[in-house]
Amino acid sequence: MSENKSSSKKSKTPVAKSRVVIEGEGRDEWGNRYFKFSVVGSDHDIPPISVEQLLNDPKPLFTALGNAGWNAFIPKVRNQLLGKLQKRKPKASSFEVVTRLGWNSGAFVLADKVVGHPKKRLEKALGDLDQAMLQKYRAKGTLKQWQEKIAVPCSGNSRLMFAVSLAFTGPILPFVRGPRAGGFQIWGPAETGKTTAAMVAGSVWGCHRREGRREKGFAESWNSTKNKIEVTALAHNHTLLILDETKGAGGSDRQRAEVVTLVVFGLAECTEKERLTNATPARSWRCYFLSTSNLSLAQLGRRGKVAIDEAHLGRLADIPLPSNGRGIYEKLHGFADWRTSFRCLAAPQPQVLRHGRQEICAKIGRQETCRPAKAPELLEGGARGLSGGASVRAAARGSAPSQPKYRSLRYDLCCWQPRDQVRHPPLGSQKPVACHSKLPARRLASRE
Repeated sequence: MSENKSSSKKSKTPVAKSRVVIEGEGRDEWGNRYFKFSVVGSDHDIPPISVEQLLNDPKPLFTALGNAGWNAFIPKVRNQLLGKLQKRKPKASSFEVVTRLGWNSGAFVLADKVVGHPKKRLEKALGDLDQAMLQKYRAKGTLKQWQEKIAVPCSGNSRLMFAVSLAFTGPILPFVRGPRAGGFQIWGPAETGKTTAAMVAGSVWGCHRREGRREKGFAESWNSTKNKIEVTALAHNHTLLILDETKGAGGSDRQRAEVVTLVVFGLAECTEKERLTNATPARSWRCYFLSTSNLSLAQLGRRGKVAIDEAHLGRLADIPLPSNGRGIYEKLHGFADWRTSFRCLAAPQPQVLRHGRQEICAKIGRQETCRPAKAPELLEGGARGLSGGASVRAAARGSAPSQPKYRSLRYDLCCWQPRDQVRHPPLGSQKPVACHSKLPARRLASRE
């Protein structure tokens, strides 16, 4: 009887252990070692876990294995797995670990997929990033639907075209020279369609999933970003960070001005702060950001009694709304008024997402780097609204993504024509500026 009990115990242990498979090991960009696990019979993907994590606290591993269907509720079972790792001899890396979004090994890493063909298999270890931010990278609908309902109606409208174009600059940044950080702020009176610019830009990459955040589209808030600048930036590496409405940055004029200036400088650093608690070298990021505001940066500073100088203006360039009385719109594409146009352009957002991000990432990945070209009119001639170094930085920021071959990719994806280009407003202007298309707007051929 005792033999049967002992044999029964012996037979159960290997079964429990055998369900956990060590798929292999890999290393991140700093050479840190990771293990990849899976559970037999489960389709749950378990992110790689670092040796440092296993030594300091292996509980996250057991939690991940438990969620994948492996029961490890008693110490003996958990210790058996750790013992297996102890006896394991180091092996050659079978995959590369990525800890941030963006380009890696010739492929573009998104939260939900990897675009392209990496030189080595990539495994994502993004556990220290904001999961709500990662979940907003998603797609819905078709490319044609996105073009018809969002991209084409933006044609002939300088601020909307600029916002969508800015959304496509992230994947280009590693391949060009010049400034690869900083932001642009579309400002003007409330209820004039500024959030529409944020929505159409965000539609290139996705939309928040959670109730309460879904209404923001792809955007983040100034107030929440101030407490996690680095994590927020890393979650938008090589994409676009959108910060909607500076009014939410604080409860008073001074708080708002302080938060905006703090975040602007933090994002422009492009690198995590070196801390004694950092287990690895500081990570870096490259991305532009788009802000919307009722006030220009200089006006925010004056109201809050916070000094705004060229260093601030060079990192966040203001773009005023047109002064034609149509809010953010210059061409209505046959709509009765700009408010109707606003509703029709904003309505498809939850149903039509992305369809541009994967295509442009795949195409850029097949192209070679090239020499910087002149800035487009918006960033070159328009920078006259700024002074000194601020003007130079604002103009240079847009020069690289405007190179002809990248511009042609963007225009193809958006179904825009060269004749759709508009005469752009000056950056840093403190007054709304009239902005007119070179050709009359064309009515959409089909409209739901």
